[in-house]
Amino acid sequence: MVGKKIIAVYRAERFSPNSVDRDRAIMQATAALVGCNTFIPEEELPANRGFIEDAHLILSMARGKEALKILADAGSHAAVINSATAVARSSRSHIDSLMRSHNIPAAPLQGNSGWWIKRGDEAAQEKGDVRFAADDNEKALIIGEFRKRGISNLVVTAHVAGDLVKFYGVAG
Repeated sequence: MVGKKIIAVYRAERFSPNSVDRDRAIMQATAALVGCNTFIPEEELPANRGFIEDAHLILSMARGKEALKILADAGSHAAVINSATAVARSSRSHIDSLMRSHNIPAAPLQGNSGWWIKRGDEAAQEKGDVRFAADDNEKALIIGEFRKRGISNLVVTAHVAGDLVKFYGVAG
């Protein structure tokens, strides 16, 4: 995109527990493909709103509410890849609900091998945002700990024994 201002917004480190370097590498590789060499950390976006006012394209990995509001507003003058709407629709609880409502296989809600209790409102921000409970008593304790932290939007699923396979898909 010769002659167009393209900006890449790095995700705040708190939204990338154990993945800061990988997320940064993904953004840099993606930005290079469209000729972008201008980067801003998500945390700096609120103090530098003017920085994106004349952008034509914004690549974003932002997750914080304030940065997403700024990017939503920027959508009136720039194409925003990974828009605020897309981020909201990718919350764990929204995806879990969507999958279940369309009969797409997901981890069962009942089981006898323990439970996974996960923050549902946003991406994990710390180790404690995804917890395993061996039994119902531990599950109740962990749910209480989430609530003490002000997190009530949770996804609770039964543990499924086997290998963990993660993937990301993009259509189009």
